[in-house]
Amino acid sequence: MKLKGLIILLLLSCLLISCVESEQIEQIGIINARGLDALADGQLEATIVIYQFSSETDSISKTRSGKGHTVKGAIEDTEHTTSFRLTPGKIKIEMFGKEIAEKGIFPYLDTLARDAQMSDLMYLTISDTSAKEILSTDEELMSKNVGQFLYELIKNETTGHNIPRKTLHDFFRIYYDTGQDNILPIFELYEGVPRQKAIAVLQGDKFVGEIENEKSVLINLMNSTITRQILEVNLPLEPFEDYIETKEKHHLQKKLYTAYRIENGKSKTKVVDKENLLFQTDTKIKMRLLEESVPVRIKDKHVIKLLEKEVEEKLTSDFEKLLNTLQKLNADPFGYGRYYRIKQEDGKLSEAEWREKFPEIKVKFNVDVNIIRHGILD
Repeated sequence: MKLKGLIILLLLSCLLISCVESEQIEQIGIINARGLDALADGQLEATIVIYQFSSETDSISKTRSGKGHTVKGAIEDTEHTTSFRLTPGKIKIEMFGKEIAEKGIFPYLDTLARDAQMSDLMYLTISDTSAKEILSTDEELMSKNVGQFLYELIKNETTGHNIPRKTLHDFFRIYYDTGQDNILPIFELYEGVPRQKAIAVLQGDKFVGEIENEKSVLINLMNSTITRQILEVNLPLEPFEDYIETKEKHHLQKKLYTAYRIENGKSKTKVVDKENLLFQTDTKIKMRLLEESVPVRIKDKHVIKLLEKEVEEKLTSDFEKLLNTLQKLNADPFGYGRYYRIKQEDGKLSEAEWREKFPEIKVKFNVDVNIIRHGILD
């Protein structure tokens, strides 16, 4: 009886295994980038970049678009243009057209977060025009799938601290943390190839303005410890005129263009006067001088001290100007609201309250620069 029961169990197991649906990889389209745009008739247009493995063609990458009143509907519509089943589990890039970003991206992110198939490590981006235009780029110009190209570009920029890392997880962490706003990379087409144009500043989930790529280092310094990031600083030439190795051909130049590598940079912020909305941010930066547009005698210790002083003044001015720009946009990627919230008796701060206060805050910036080496091999 035991042998008979074992045989029956084995037979049932074989039947169960045969019930499992099998799929060939040639029948599946793997989405690795997706874009959303608003249409004039109120519908959404979804553009997807997919890998599709087929023995009938050398091209494994395809771009498809579909329309619908919801994201799901638009994605479903794209399947009408394919002969294979789409799977979204490998989406690495989610791009929003400018019009959608200006109205607010949260409803579409919430849809992503509720989908168990979606990874919360996908990068979020904004198109300067439409997401479809960027994702429909001729891939021969990049020698790879456009979704993979954008993913590697953003990953490289975030690894080098050139832009803050912004995955779906990172976005939600800041979005739900009252007192700080998100920033995202903006892409444009340049000579037919996508490139990062600027940094988008968001108020909540709405795109309200942009800042130059170079300014993102200031936001990075406020929110994390920075290492091995290249920093360019333009200084007045006049303070260094007596220390120029040769003054030939430099008498008409008014700027000293310098480049550094930040070895270590970080900031500390505190509330000095809560009632008067006064803050203080102390930033310390150790860096190596890599390049200068005019040959200044930097081996002179006095010149190094002078250089440090001029860089401190320039970065202090940059912080002040950026804060002024952000206050006009009423968006706080610096995160001063977090420090203000901590000083509240109940530790709470509403978004509406901080939107009212942020344009009025005053910050004393103290920048301490230490040039520890000069030259790549020094």
